[in-house]
Amino acid sequence: ALSLFRGGRIRLKTFERRISRTAVTGDIAIATGNESFTVKDDPANNEPPIDDLFICNYMNIWKREAGTWKMIGRHVGVMARMIGGAKAAD
Repeated sequence: ALSLFRGGRIRLKTFERRISRTAVTGDIAIATGNESFTVKDDPANNEPPIDDLFICNYMNIWKREAGTWKMIGRHVGVMARMIGGAKAAD
């Protein structure tokens, strides 16, 4: 996933994260909730425009090492894709 973001293949137009629950035990923290996002159009015009809203559940796992929190695990499951419809032509 990181290579897709870094390479410009995934470009987010909007992003919202809602945390449902957090738990900390010792040097491990877990956060769960949901995220919603829309994707920017492909800059090379190789893909059709997307106005769809994606809604996902997530779980992030963090570990404290030398006083710094580092993400050591992440799971995302797509719950819904809400079709946004076609864009008007320019």
